[in-house]
Order: sequence, then C-alpha cells, then structure tokens
Amino acid sequence: MTTATLDFPCYGQQTRRVVTSRLYDTAPTHAYLTWGDSAKKVVVSAPSPRAKALNALRREMLQYLELPANWDGYAGLPAHPQAMLDALEFLSRLPNEVAVPAPMLSGAGMVGLYWDRSSQYASLEFEGDGTYTYLTDGPDGYGGAEGVAAATLPTTLRGYLSSLTPAE
Repeated sequence: MTTATLDFPCYGQQTRRVVTSRLYDTAPTHAYLTWGDSAKKVVVSAPSPRAKALNALRREMLQYLELPANWDGYAGLPAHPQAMLDALEFLSRLPNEVAVPAPMLSGAGMVGLYWDRSSQYASLEFEGDGTYTYLTDGPDGYGGAEGVAAATLPTTLRGYLSSLTPAE
C-alpha cells in the first residue's frame, strides 16, 4: 500500500493535510482530512474500469525493469529505464477515446505498446531517446512514422487508435 501526504496553506497559518491510501494500486478511494486535532474520513472517488486497466498495465510494464539478463533465452535485456519513462509519459497523455493497449518488450530493452484487433493492428516502440516509432496496419493499408516525441500523439495516429474497438 502506498500513501502520500499533501500539505497546503489554508486560512492564515493553519495547514490542511490530506493523506490518501492505495494511491497507485487502485487509485484513491478515500482520504483523511485533518484540521487541527480532528480527522474525518471522506470518499474521494472509486476508480473507473479504465483507471484500473491503466494501473494494471503500468504495473506489468514496471516489472520489465526487473527482468534478468537473457530473460528470453536469446540474450534479452531488461527494459531500458528511459524507454520505460517515455512509454509511461505517453500513457499519461492517452486520450479516453483510445483503448488501453497491451505492453511488450523487445530483446534490446525497448518498451512497446500495441493494439491488436481482428483486421487492425498498431504498435509503438520506445527506444529511450524521448521518441517512439509507430506502425499501423488495417484495411486501408500500412502507416507509420519514426522519431515522434514521446509526449505527443499525432492526429493521424490518434484517429486510427480511436477507431479501434476495445479488446474483448
């Protein structure tokens, strides 16, 4: 369980402190509001199915950092830390209309995300240099680009990913 404490000034010299529990595991579901000597438990929000799926995806991806050398039997490397940061940055900006992807890891330590639907496919690969390469394949043919900034989602890729239905 993870906890976080946030302090901020409130009405003169007093400070309000909010402590949330289960911050990363399932998103905050409650908080304790402290004012002077009293504390009250308040409901913040319940995690949405999408938030749960994204948190599960992040947890799975973070495990890639702890893989041993030769994890795949072909001299595979664990995830490159900067590639992981780039992928997590991309996920933090993923629009709600885009389905949650599946993770992948290359033997060279590059972190990837992909969407595989019956007649459509898209993949992104983060090498750890602040950019990613993407490929798409669907009824209208192939597409893709290299050197896309990790914190961005090009309009054409956003449209393509938004058109994919969530996996069943």
